[in-house]
Amino acid sequence: MPGFFLALDMETPTLKNYDDTRCRRGALRGDGFALCRNTLDKFMDDKLLFEDADYTVCLEGVVYNKAALMHGYGKTDWRETVRALLDERGERFMEALDGPVSGAVRFARNGCWLVFTSRLGEKAVFYWQDGRRFVCGSQLDYVADALRVNGVERRADETALRQFLGYGCYADESTCLCGVKRLYPGSCLRFDPASGGLAVGSYYLADWPEELEGTEEELIRALDGSFRAAMQKILDKDKEYGYTTVLDCSAGLDSRMVCYAAAALGAENVLVQSYGQSGCADIRIAEKISAELGFDFVCRTLDNADCMMHIEDNMRMNSGSASYYHITGGVAMLKMLDRGRFGLECTGLLGDVGASAFYDEEYDGDKIDKNYLRFRNSHLLEYGGDFVCPDSADGRFRWQVNDRFWFYTRGCLFGMSSYFLRQNFMEAATPFGDPEFLRVYLRIPRMHRVRTQLLKKWLLRCYPAAGRYPYGESAVPLKWSSGRWARLAHYYDRLREEIGGRLHPDRPQGMNDISYWYRHNGRFRHMVGTYWEENLDACRAYPAIEALLRRMYASDVTGDKLMALSVLAMFRLYIR
Repeated sequence: MPGFFLALDMETPTLKNYDDTRCRRGALRGDGFALCRNTLDKFMDDKLLFEDADYTVCLEGVVYNKAALMHGYGKTDWRETVRALLDERGERFMEALDGPVSGAVRFARNGCWLVFTSRLGEKAVFYWQDGRRFVCGSQLDYVADALRVNGVERRADETALRQFLGYGCYADESTCLCGVKRLYPGSCLRFDPASGGLAVGSYYLADWPEELEGTEEELIRALDGSFRAAMQKILDKDKEYGYTTVLDCSAGLDSRMVCYAAAALGAENVLVQSYGQSGCADIRIAEKISAELGFDFVCRTLDNADCMMHIEDNMRMNSGSASYYHITGGVAMLKMLDRGRFGLECTGLLGDVGASAFYDEEYDGDKIDKNYLRFRNSHLLEYGGDFVCPDSADGRFRWQVNDRFWFYTRGCLFGMSSYFLRQNFMEAATPFGDPEFLRVYLRIPRMHRVRTQLLKKWLLRCYPAAGRYPYGESAVPLKWSSGRWARLAHYYDRLREEIGGRLHPDRPQGMNDISYWYRHNGRFRHMVGTYWEENLDACRAYPAIEALLRRMYASDVTGDKLMALSVLAMFRLYIR
């Protein structure tokens, strides 16, 4: 993810992004520090890099309430507004910033640095410290390259890599490198160069008691009102810059909610995009929804599996935070779009409308269900033997710990890692992550949401036209999936799937069937085998990890093989 880099008492590497022609550089250097940026050339009036007698400041990202803050402080200049925020709020100033934004600030009065990630972590910050030496950056390779040029040994964190293989991501602040951490979503750090003291804390955590009560109609109104307000922020920010908003759409319910909410708000300057295998339900449904709402539509078919060929490009862009393939055609789609026309890509991430919760089991205990199979990336590895969830996960949340833990782990740390790749082309957003929406959604009792399918009811009640289209690969309109027709619709889908499986036993399943690609695309299969054979030596210094990777690669499950390749790519890019 393009962004910023800070080095204290260390030599600075050259910051390289996936496509530097899309980025703008800048640097501030002072006594013992270098603050540099190589940021995406969008929303540049929201981003800052300046130094004066009181502060050294870098802001990275998009600030939805920039105009409101400027008005509130009586300023006509964004830089002066941020100065006023710092004067008033000090090291808590970022709490006033609404949007995906990260940054670094030096306070001249004491020489200390404040570094913070965004509320949901989609603006990542990775860091390393040894005494008075300190580096941090928006990309893992910024930090890894700094260690290399300063002669610091880069060692693999074997416990973290085991966790990665089990979950498909890290469930805490870990990275693949020993000593290199990632700020947890909503976290900040304070570093004192004089003493080498470093403290990490939280400035935002979506963790509230389940205290929102009301009739079903009242709860739905609260959900829809906060969601539309969140969607309006995204549309208004693009309008401020004259950008077109990109809406992702598939056969899922989360992206469908985004499209219908945008239409209800009167959005006009939008483009709906979709990608998948030819003829898949995702493209068909997205095209129909776009036509109904009067939105422009573009799609990209992925039949040639080219999106699966770029292992190291993807692992570099996502900073080794998740498997290389889980964004599938997202990068290929964004490469097609005019680089100057589009601003924010709006996705349905964090929604989980179908289940109405990230943890949808009956268990309500205080102990985290760390082996929750719904979100296990691989069922080959055994929890407790091959990998474990870090102890740091315990005690982080006070309320509905399972739902909160999996919301952050599967939603923010895994799902939103795709934003790291997207941000090489445009900025990315989701109304489901808006703090005011989350304050409504997560305060509704979880089991009430799950048992009543509250979010699905919200969609059907506020946007009834959305119910005309099936959900996923189902052939039954969504409006029939609940109520008195639900059981009949379920049996119809099962019968249809069984008959279809017998008539067409080797057809692709869904928009991104990686197993189908592996079976039928010789070029892709050859790439997988060649990458494995040519790069296995990269992890030979870690025999326990090598043994796990051999098990994964020998699996009949294509996703297991690709996870093994993802880890090999990390060794090549960051460790070796």
